[in-house]
Amino acid sequence: MAFALRDGFDALTATGARFDGLIAIGGGTRSLYWLRMIATVLGVPLHLPAGEEFGAALGAARLAICAATSADPQEVMEGPTLGRQIDRWQSSRALRGWLCPFPRRLSADRQAQ
Repeated sequence: MAFALRDGFDALTATGARFDGLIAIGGGTRSLYWLRMIATVLGVPLHLPAGEEFGAALGAARLAICAATSADPQEVMEGPTLGRQIDRWQSSRALRGWLCPFPRRLSADRQAQ
């Protein structure tokens, strides 16, 4: 899963997008190990919303409000107040250097077939 996220992350950064960090939401945020693994593989810190009322359903509801009422997205959409920051493991360079090429090798092998 972490490498699937990395694949998407790499696709976005290939377009010129730059990220100082990302917001993590959902049930997986209950696991510090999982969050640290993702932060390490992505190479950026993850931020957790301060309140539990923020999530994908809230974002979908806000999009629906804009679609149904023609409301100005700038007035409806707002980011969460950020709480805890999850940093990558201190050994992140060694871990990413060992693990991150693996998905690219698999992709290259599939293209060669």
